[in-house]
Amino acid sequence: MSDFSLGSKIKALRNQKGISQEFLADESGLSLRTIQRIESNHSIPRGNTLKRIALALDSSIDDITFIDEDKNEFVSQMNNYKETIYDIKLQVSKKEFDKILTVVIWGGYFALFYFLISILLMYIMRKEIIYLIPLFIGGIAMLFSFLQHKPINKSYFKTSNVDDFQKSIRKLRIHLLKHSKYDGIVGIWFLTTIPAYLKLIFKISIYDNLNLFLIYSLSMFTMLLLIKLFPYDIYKKWDTELENIENSLNKIKPFEA
Repeated sequence: MSDFSLGSKIKALRNQKGISQEFLADESGLSLRTIQRIESNHSIPRGNTLKRIALALDSSIDDITFIDEDKNEFVSQMNNYKETIYDIKLQVSKKEFDKILTVVIWGGYFALFYFLISILLMYIMRKEIIYLIPLFIGGIAMLFSFLQHKPINKSYFKTSNVDDFQKSIRKLRIHLLKHSKYDGIVGIWFLTTIPAYLKLIFKISIYDNLNLFLIYSLSMFTMLLLIKLFPYDIYKKWDTELENIENSLNKIKPFEA
């Protein structure tokens, strides 16, 4: 039985009966200082002292010392709550992490898909060299993006416990921050395919019309400028979310068995 439990029980019984420390001291024949020290857990009442306090409170010693069983039940319940909180928090964190990881992985596959589109357009436009240059640049950009994401797969990350989970989060954060400078590369790829789309779908050749070529060049420059000045910055957004997940795991770390 802890000192804190016994002193708290005596104080609780006294308050329950609506009596003051002075009254308890008078009734038990103990000094006010002794009662204060007991209730503040600076002194442990034993034997005759404990019996006198129990009589003054119109209680038994068992009533006072029964706190142990109450405390054990309370501790057991708290441990169950901690385990429940731990499990819920861990599962929520895993779900949030998996959502970001899935998007990153699929981003790599989409980059490969865009690369294949560039290759297909290059094959279709193979007789018109001037269209191949932007398509080649866009295709290479998407291939590069795919290769950067290729090492990322779910088996690379472990989430079975908090320590491994946090290490996995840090790995993904490093990967994303490393490649954040390529944010907007998909927009550049899209721009490189516009001349081919216009030629194939609308039979418009921007390279044969100076005005159209200038409009296209101005549009490309404007979009590049907008991407540079007002990026969506998805990588930094993910990094912030991952940092929040890591901080959330720090809160449940003490609950881990």
